[in-house]
Amino acid sequence: MNKPNNTPSLTADLDLPSVLNLLWARRDIIIGIVASCTLIAILVLLQQKSLYTANTTVMLITRQSQIIDFQAAISGVKIDESTVRSEIAVMSSNAMAHRVAKSLNLFQDEEFNPSLENGGKETTSFISKGLSLIGLGSKKALPENLIESKVVKNLLSRFDVYNDGKSYAIRIGVTSESPEKAARIANEWANQYLTDQLEVKFEATERANKWLSKRLEELKQKIIIADNAVAEAREKGNIVESKDGETLTSRQLTELNTQLVLAQSERAQAEARLRQARQLVSKKGGYESVAEVVSSQLIQRLREQEADLVRQEADLTSRYGERHPDLINIRNQIRDLRGKITEEVGRIISSLANEVEVARAREGAIQANVSKIEGKVVTNNRAQIQISQLVRDAESNHMLYESFLESFKKTFSQDNFQQADARIIATADVPINPSKPKKKLIVIAVLFLSFVLGVFVVFLLELLNNTFRTPLEVEKILGLKTLAMVPRLSKTDAKKPLAYLRENITAPYAESIRAIFTALQLQNKGENGVKTILVTSSEPSEGKTFFSVSLANVAALGGKKVLLIDADLRRPRVAQMLKVKPTKCLSDYLNGNASIKEIIYKDVDMSTEYCLAHGKVDVPQNALGSTEMRKLLEMAKSYYDYIIIDSPPVLAVSDALVLAPQADHVLYAIRYDRTSRRTVRSAMRSFSALDMPLNVVLTAVNVTRHARYGYGDNAAYYGKYGDYYANKRS
Repeated sequence: MNKPNNTPSLTADLDLPSVLNLLWARRDIIIGIVASCTLIAILVLLQQKSLYTANTTVMLITRQSQIIDFQAAISGVKIDESTVRSEIAVMSSNAMAHRVAKSLNLFQDEEFNPSLENGGKETTSFISKGLSLIGLGSKKALPENLIESKVVKNLLSRFDVYNDGKSYAIRIGVTSESPEKAARIANEWANQYLTDQLEVKFEATERANKWLSKRLEELKQKIIIADNAVAEAREKGNIVESKDGETLTSRQLTELNTQLVLAQSERAQAEARLRQARQLVSKKGGYESVAEVVSSQLIQRLREQEADLVRQEADLTSRYGERHPDLINIRNQIRDLRGKITEEVGRIISSLANEVEVARAREGAIQANVSKIEGKVVTNNRAQIQISQLVRDAESNHMLYESFLESFKKTFSQDNFQQADARIIATADVPINPSKPKKKLIVIAVLFLSFVLGVFVVFLLELLNNTFRTPLEVEKILGLKTLAMVPRLSKTDAKKPLAYLRENITAPYAESIRAIFTALQLQNKGENGVKTILVTSSEPSEGKTFFSVSLANVAALGGKKVLLIDADLRRPRVAQMLKVKPTKCLSDYLNGNASIKEIIYKDVDMSTEYCLAHGKVDVPQNALGSTEMRKLLEMAKSYYDYIIIDSPPVLAVSDALVLAPQADHVLYAIRYDRTSRRTVRSAMRSFSALDMPLNVVLTAVNVTRHARYGYGDNAAYYGKYGDYYANKRS
């Protein structure tokens, strides 16, 4: 016997044809999963309410047109990515949802306030009353603030806001069971958002106005205090300023200095004229060059008279001589006139000297006044330093007051020109088709996902498969050859195996059994060949007895003399399958209560002879290993072409191990795609000590499903090449 290979291996390589064949073979699982999941999805969708989504679009205004432009709290928003996200956060806030709910009275809407279901009435059923008695009744009414919080939460769960990141358009979506309600809430949401923007601006403006008013009042008081301080300082310092800001003392000093300069100039001029006049007078005839003399009318008249007398003197001199009385008289007149002129020049010089004295006296008086005023100016300058500081403080307060007053006027005027930083560019229309649930997409998705799940389950089952499906698996895992894969009969045919074989002698079932005899003959070419065949299995319900009966009858239909021995002395099944009740059985023979001839039962139609088991023995192993059993088999070998022994399962009892040495060959029945590999390997350890031929037969093969796997063995073609097999006798 070949030794088994305990190394597990996959049943097939994972190439595309193998995968497709596997999925095709297990399509019933996939179809079942797909159908079940789809049906469940449809039932769930039928139970769900249809929801409708309405959308309105708000555009943030990037360029704010304000009549009065000023900043701070009342300026328009500067649009950027963070601002868009901030505005979306405002739209999605609980406060905004509460405004919408309050505006539309959604607190009294059952869709958003589940506590209003059943009309808000308490249940008064007998069961609810009983539960309330033990503390499991209806819940107490929630506080109003909690109800409002739940309504806001439910409303936000139906709210969606979206921005594509490329524009300033923000889409507001609201979902509701009513399409009209969805559109109404979406439009109201946008309106409340714009209203909120205006209210925020008005509140900011009002706060600014209040702050500016308070600040102006404070500045006004500061101005009064500063002005009073300046006035007190001027009064204390006896400082009077002109309109241009100059003090009277400074102005007096300036004027006196001007007068002093003029007095000094006049004094210098007078001294110069006096000095010049004296110099000219000291010279003979020089007085005529003195400007004051030249400008004197008296002297001019006297000079004219003198000139006239000089002409007369010259005329008389030339006419009468030096002694003429008229000439003397004229010369006396000339002398008198010249005396008068000299006197007048003297008076002019005296006048110039007097002017010098007057100028000097005036200069001295002015200088005295200047010195006196300069002392006052020094005192005033010291006081003016403090006054200047007080004046600067007062002017600063005045300027600040004027600035705040201007801002207050602008802020107050802005109240009438506020506008929102956004506008509605698309109002929500009443939706026609429901948005949720998307039944077609969900069904398609369920179909796809359930198909994927089905494929996963198929591969999982294939991965977890621990059975035998092909001769190749048997050879790799057990190290044994498979002589045949016996197809599974229908339940109707399985109830009448002999009738089925008589009517379908060339069917795939019979052909697979005939292949066993052919393989046995090829394996054993000795003189006697294989005559005694022991059929066993790992555990019950593997089709061992059914196969034994079929094996014996197929050989009999082929013209062979066959004896089928039911060696299962514990749970005999052959008599029950043949529906006969023999009078004597194998147990009677082994107990010495019957002869060999008495325990042989012959089927006339099939030409098969049976040695059935009916009664029980005390120790079956001893009976099966007894001399009587060996005699029975020796006699059968000399008379029959084949002796088929149906023995109990190996893992159940050791009867098969007792009978195996008495057989020529052991056929080990393994149920197709059912018996686990671990079970078979465990049973095979019992045969490891036996040195005898042993082959495997896969029973109850599902030919149709097996063909789908595409293994390419004999069983795969039983159904494919049906023309080669005649199902009925002609």
